[in-house]
Amino acid sequence: MAFLAVSLLSSCSETDEENTEFADWQNRNETYFSAKYAEIKAKKEAGTHAVDIIRCYSKNPATTVPTDFIAVEMLDNYINGPETGCPILTDTVRIHYRGYLIPSDSYQTTMDDGTVLGYQFDSSWTGDYDLSLMNPYVGKTGSFIDGFTTALLNMHDGDRWRIYIPHQLGYGSSVSGSIPAFSTLVFDLTLVKHWPPKLK
Repeated sequence: MAFLAVSLLSSCSETDEENTEFADWQNRNETYFSAKYAEIKAKKEAGTHAVDIIRCYSKNPATTVPTDFIAVEMLDNYINGPETGCPILTDTVRIHYRGYLIPSDSYQTTMDDGTVLGYQFDSSWTGDYDLSLMNPYVGKTGSFIDGFTTALLNMHDGDRWRIYIPHQLGYGSSVSGSIPAFSTLVFDLTLVKHWPPKLK
């Protein structure tokens, strides 16, 4: 996934004794995602409509493994008339996104709804969320990490979601720019528009 990673973090190695920011990082991230998955699953089962647990498109439909799913909080859903349909893997998408790690010692960002996230490693916009001033990123639905693509495959034009992606559906055991290995990724993601090849 070609996010523009800003290298503000120092070494992200689990073995770097001088770096306590990411101490026990794999366990912390797996615990965080497990708790978020359980929280959102319970809300969904209790009838809350603005949350979801979505199986990764590349996983077996019969899977019940939590890390084969993304957890979703729907921040805005603009479908008031006929649905636009969802993107398919070969479609082009116009999106806004902002990516975060989980909270850590030095990085704690409080969202408008009180949710606390960590280091912001990438964003397609600067400043406040204002669609009239933001320039979207354009890419192919199937060109992103599995968890991000899974979200897009289930969104409609105008949807704005916060998605929680376990490291198994992200970069796994690999470091990617300023994203440490084994990182749960959290995205504020808006699907502005999608279209098939050769159409705009």
